[in-house]
Amino acid sequence: MSSGLSSIDKSTKHYATQSKSASYGLYMIPGENEFQLLFSRYYQSWGSNAPSEDDIVLKVSVNPMTIDGREWLSYDFIERGSKSLTAALQWDTVSVPFKIAYDVNKIVVDNARAELKGLAGFGQGYNQAASYCLRNDYNLEEAMTWIDQSIGAGKSFQNLSVKSGLLAKQGKKEASDEVMEEALTMANGNQLNQYGYQLLGAGDAKGAIEIFSMNIKKNPDHPFIWGFTDSLGEAYLADGNKKMALKYYKEAKTKAPEGQYAYLDGVIAGIEAM
Repeated sequence: MSSGLSSIDKSTKHYATQSKSASYGLYMIPGENEFQLLFSRYYQSWGSNAPSEDDIVLKVSVNPMTIDGREWLSYDFIERGSKSLTAALQWDTVSVPFKIAYDVNKIVVDNARAELKGLAGFGQGYNQAASYCLRNDYNLEEAMTWIDQSIGAGKSFQNLSVKSGLLAKQGKKEASDEVMEEALTMANGNQLNQYGYQLLGAGDAKGAIEIFSMNIKKNPDHPFIWGFTDSLGEAYLADGNKKMALKYYKEAKTKAPEGQYAYLDGVIAGIEAM
């Protein structure tokens, strides 16, 4: 079985034993009430030859489950998640499931380090790697080094906003605000709108109102001006100001394509009914 195992667990029991990414031979030994799973360092061995204790890198016990009858033996992934998945041997009325968990952040950052030594280090790679670390609150010290390398190759809204976020994580609010102020001067309409929603998502409705208002003034002829205006209405509504929210939702309708009228009419009616 080829696997990048970091841990295996069954129901509420977690196995702390870890195994490096590699290829393993998988053996399942049935018992009266549970199956013993053996992961061997030799994945090319013939199935009838059980591994010796020296060959085994991981050993766990799991409880089988009863399923509808299956004529053919199969190995399936019966549950998939962002940080783990559950594999299972299934045959006849027996299923032998085991969970494989993986450290996504470590995998992504390790891959980023390797890729930044190649072509990725000449484009947006440093910014993308630092941005990932910021979003996931992981490897922040190295992320600051990466974003400084990105900025050194040329300032942009993207890399300056990431640096602002990393400075905020360090508790350096004044420095963070200063860098963000510079970033905003380079932002296009879509970037300003996205940043406003970041503030709104963080509970800063007044900050979002400021950014959305700036965007409308800065980009009055943008093809998506109706959407920017809609965003300002949403921010006012989140701030509890229904009067201003109605004003900007109605203004958004005057700028919107006909396909958006039903949506905006629904929002306006909902506010008026509050």
